[in-house]
Amino acid sequence: MNGNSLFHAVGLAVCTLVLLPLPLRILTGRAPGWLRTRIADPRSLALALIGFWLLVLFNAVPRILGAGTGVVAACSAVGVLLGLGGIVFFFRAAWATAQAARTGRRR
Repeated sequence: MNGNSLFHAVGLAVCTLVLLPLPLRILTGRAPGWLRTRIADPRSLALALIGFWLLVLFNAVPRILGAGTGVVAACSAVGVLLGLGGIVFFFRAAWATAQAARTGRRR
């Protein structure tokens, strides 16, 4: 069930480099200018990306550490819930952007 921990470590590193820098910039108040003009609620987008990263984290770390089957299954279930939370925040950001476009309001 755990597979090769090297693959999980490389996957976690790649996902960290891809998914984490933009949300951290947004949450610290240093969002890029192009994002502020296109997304009405950048914080929701940042939380969505962090939710997706947490899904990867909760699936990779127990496998890297060689945890037992029960721990891996429990962490995978928690990861799925965090991923669903990321989807909810993503749809929230999309809905806020659509509402802003409909009313003609821009940031």
